Amino acid sequence: MLMAVFERTREIGMLMAIGMRRSKVFLLITLETFFLSLSGALIGLAIGFAWVLHLSRRGLDLSRFHDVMRELGVDSVIFPTLSPEMPYLILGIVMLTALFAALYPALKALALSPIEAIRK
Repeated sequence: MLMAVFERTREIGMLMAIGMRRSKVFLLITLETFFLSLSGALIGLAIGFAWVLHLSRRGLDLSRFHDVMRELGVDSVIFPTLSPEMPYLILGIVMLTALFAALYPALKALALSPIEAIRK
């Protein structure tokens, strides 16, 4: 998001020059981050769920590490499972991380002077 803010410096400066409040600029960047992260998280969850479903039927063959697995007392084929609350936990962690990561670029955009941003 920081790169997006730097690439759109003139655009953000123009918006502020024509009267957009700094709170709206902050909201714009934060919402953009939220929706990009949400779409990425949902796609990632779908792919991850499909992969876990596949591995839960077929198993993850770790027989090449048989000696280590035997020492640990673990079977050489692992069948992963996904608890019902896990997708919600993953989605929550991803979204919180994304929103915290959006704070710095949003604050950086607020520090821009409209005139200096347009000149860049």
